[in-house]
Amino acid sequence: MKLPRIFVSMSSSSVYQTVHPYRLIYTLAGMHYHEPPKPVPNYEPRLTFPWLLNYIRLIFMELSGTAMYLYVSTNLDVRGSFILESGIKVCQGLSGITVMIASLIFNFNYLSFVEVLRKLHSVDEMFTSLEIRNDHTRQHKSIWQAIVVTVGVHLIMHILSAFLYFGNNMPSEQKFYIFIMLIFTVFSFHIPFTIALGNYLIYTYLIHERYELLNELIKTRFDTSNRRRMIWVKELMPPMKNQQDLIQQISEIHATLSDMIDILSNSQWVSFICLSVNTLAYTTFNIYSLYRMMLLQVEWQRVSTTLPTLLWNVIYVGMYAAVIVRGIFVGWAADGTVTLLYKVVNNERDPKMEMALRNAAWQIRGRSSELKFKFYNSSFPVLFSTVGLIITYLVILFQFDSMMKQ
Repeated sequence: MKLPRIFVSMSSSSVYQTVHPYRLIYTLAGMHYHEPPKPVPNYEPRLTFPWLLNYIRLIFMELSGTAMYLYVSTNLDVRGSFILESGIKVCQGLSGITVMIASLIFNFNYLSFVEVLRKLHSVDEMFTSLEIRNDHTRQHKSIWQAIVVTVGVHLIMHILSAFLYFGNNMPSEQKFYIFIMLIFTVFSFHIPFTIALGNYLIYTYLIHERYELLNELIKTRFDTSNRRRMIWVKELMPPMKNQQDLIQQISEIHATLSDMIDILSNSQWVSFICLSVNTLAYTTFNIYSLYRMMLLQVEWQRVSTTLPTLLWNVIYVGMYAAVIVRGIFVGWAADGTVTLLYKVVNNERDPKMEMALRNAAWQIRGRSSELKFKFYNSSFPVLFSTVGLIITYLVILFQFDSMMKQ
């Protein structure tokens, strides 16, 4: 029996195939299947019955999960300050709304992911025409390893959460509320959040691998050594009959990869902003609530009920940071193409080739090389600004809480 292909196919021939019998199951679970590229000029999206059921499921689960969180937070009776009484309702409600919006946008923009996969396929065809082999097997293996690790972490977290919750001496009524909350948490928050960020990681990983392969192509077909430092010139592949055609193909490959970045940025920026707001608000409140509980010397039974939430928070922040870091790697690999082309220019003696290389480098340099979600781009300053925002929000919460107690 073949394993189902969740995000991308594990076939040795292509990453764009699918297993047709599992389509309905994937759709209802909120996952996506990817069709192989087909030359269909008049392709139009259709809202089929399974997709309609998926949207209804998303709306129902997110709203139900948010309502259950608000109800449970009231019945758990964790007191200590105004923020602890009202903040959890605001943050949980905000989390439910933002994840719901992100999930709906993620599903409605499914065609953008299909377009990215088609462009990946066209890039692989260009590499094949240049006799450059793309190692699909290694990419499949890496993706499956990441999926297995993610599923394993989720299972461990669910078991640990249940142990921490039900290991305490709580009234049976509160245990029932928490049991219902855990069920809604799995389908309303953890699965949509993980699928959304997981798909960002997979697509940026595939794009990054193509950039690296493009850079390897330049290194093997041209002289990229630095003669001023007296580095030995390695043996190159036999030159093509028309090197200018090769330069043009390199520029086309880079342009196609840049188009993929633009598609992801333009179609998913609202979704990513929602996930960012969710992560920031949730992280801020969890840090503050834990600090207040320790400061007020709240009994361990109540503090331990917040530990699963804090652990999930660490996982979400880790995935959020991984998406930004992966986007940074994509930008570095794209910029590396320009650097390599300028090295080739420095070693080129043919005026026509030098002019063609300079034009290609200028064209590539003017294209987008980072995942940019409108005003929110993937770069290291974003990570630092995120930490700064959390600290700022904490200071505001401390001041607001002290004002309410006066």
